[in-house]
Amino acid sequence: MTAVQKFENITKYDLTKYFNDYINFVNNNQQDIYNYYIGVLQPVQISFNELYRLQKEATRLNQIVISKCNQFLTYDFWDLIDQIDNIRVKLDTVYNYDKWLRSSITKGNYNRNIELTFVLRQNQSLENFSNEVGMKSPDNDWVNVAFKNDLREEDYDFNGGNIFKFNFDLGSNSNFNINSVIDNISSDTIYGKDLNKKIQFVNDDLLALSNNDTMVQNVNVLVSLVKGDNIEFPNDGVDKSLLSNKNKILSIYPSIFRQIYNTFAKDDTLKSITITDVYFNQTSLNMKIQVETRLSEIITTIL
Repeated sequence: MTAVQKFENITKYDLTKYFNDYINFVNNNQQDIYNYYIGVLQPVQISFNELYRLQKEATRLNQIVISKCNQFLTYDFWDLIDQIDNIRVKLDTVYNYDKWLRSSITKGNYNRNIELTFVLRQNQSLENFSNEVGMKSPDNDWVNVAFKNDLREEDYDFNGGNIFKFNFDLGSNSNFNINSVIDNISSDTIYGKDLNKKIQFVNDDLLALSNNDTMVQNVNVLVSLVKGDNIEFPNDGVDKSLLSNKNKILSIYPSIFRQIYNTFAKDDTLKSITITDVYFNQTSLNMKIQVETRLSEIITTIL
């Protein structure tokens, strides 16, 4: 007698049918959902309905496993239950395809165009901005941005700081491919969300930062990163010995900047980094760093 048959005898649940239904879903429906979230297919309701049905069945099956766990005494049961749990996780992954694929299409809402908020940098024109975000005709398309925000030429100058909105088609523009964030990309969700680095609990749950607070924390973490701090990428960060070498400041400055730049370059939610000031504080080297995000917001911090 197989493990599946023994499982069915104990639980009175038709596990064979569940497995077959899942295989049929993978073969016939899963690709429809994937194609919908990458914007190449209109929603196929039958595929979504089958996903929702299987998720409910997975929840019910999980409750059955918990209630009968004392009767699963041999290794083959543990292997079978592991397969059951893997299917549940894979169904949840398909359900969250919109986030894993960084889609601007949310569940039940087909919309490739999102509205983002930008801030003009100092000495940046609308024409330059249009070219930067990859408009097809930046020399002409900037006019549409001006009209949408009711901007006249005298309303902005090269001092920067103007805040305006811009409709962006994530499906057709490669300039906004984001791999470091798992979420629907819309406005400041491009920054992602993270836990507070000082673990705190609020209402019996871990405290999560807002999108903007996540970005500020992210920048400060990258700035303070020292080589060896990140076990997965031990070469990221600045060599600590360089920061205290006051006597060789002119020769080591390029090395420090290169190490900082290489660390920040791995984060695709950031656009640029500039060192605006260098000075000594007692015996250590300090740098004032200005970081520009993908939404053209500026964050200033100190190394």
